[in-house]
Amino acid sequence: MTVPSTPLPRRGWSAVLAVAAATFLVVTSEMLPVGLLTSIGPDLGVSAGTAGLAMTVPGLVAALSAPAVSAATARLDRRAVLAVLAGLLAAANLGSAAAPGLPALLAARVLVGVAIGGVWAIAGGMAARLVPERSAGTATSVVFAGIAVASVAGVPAGTLIGDLAGWRAAFAVAGALSLVACAALAVLLPALPGTGTAGLAAMPQVLRAPRARAASW
Repeated sequence: MTVPSTPLPRRGWSAVLAVAAATFLVVTSEMLPVGLLTSIGPDLGVSAGTAGLAMTVPGLVAALSAPAVSAATARLDRRAVLAVLAGLLAAANLGSAAAPGLPALLAARVLVGVAIGGVWAIAGGMAARLVPERSAGTATSVVFAGIAVASVAGVPAGTLIGDLAGWRAAFAVAGALSLVACAALAVLLPALPGTGTAGLAAMPQVLRAPRARAASW
């Protein structure tokens, strides 16, 4: 029996919103330390500049993990992959909230980078599989709207929470919301079998492609 690739419209839009929530949370989690560095540094016994590594590390890891996660999960159900990535993001944020020192915080932020790279490698192309073809453009816009909402609302909200309750509380809230997103993705997304045929074995060939090298720079 063949599973339809396009779900019913109502469930489709719920799934689109769940994916948009995932993009919102990865961007919020990535940028969260921006307004918290002056609190993180003294609490962990380092300068604000050194604490800024919590911003640098996820970006570098995301750039490396995006193609790797895409290749490694090419044949896997997109619903399962996104739910696992949201769960990883939740664990990373909660780990950041509990970090006793800078090394532990950076280790947690490495996981944030993996989640960022994985979500961006997968989420952008999912919208067209969740709604009727005529609505694919709108659905894709909704998914990517998570970036703008995170910049306008997510990061300032995190800074406000940090001012009111401490930087650890801001990461804890991000972790709790990521758990909610994980559950929403698992429940609302339909089964979406992987459509790729390439795996990790194809990575060297991809990285040798001139366009891929140009994009990495």
